[in-house]
Amino acid sequence: MPQIIDLETQQKLPANCFIFKHGTDCVISSNAARIVRSLNTDLPIYWINVKQNREISTWIATEYQVEHDWPQLIKVVDGKVVKTLTHYFISERNLNKD
Repeated sequence: MPQIIDLETQQKLPANCFIFKHGTDCVISSNAARIVRSLNTDLPIYWINVKQNREISTWIATEYQVEHDWPQLIKVVDGKVVKTLTHYFISERNLNKD
């Protein structure tokens, strides 16, 4: 089971991690969260509740130069975004596609 960390403040994130942005009142987010919880990964996963922490979500979009969306799973390797998945595209299969 992956290490899941609630991100509630702007902070330097590890060079290698996942960032998962979600909304607790969204069915699509709930399904995506279930998938993210079951990922087979050693990387930490930083969770952001977009509705409660919009500022952090906006900071992530700016910091990593990704368009704001949710649910959204961002894979960061060596400090750079290597993959972004949103909505129904969040899956382990899509994550492992090149």
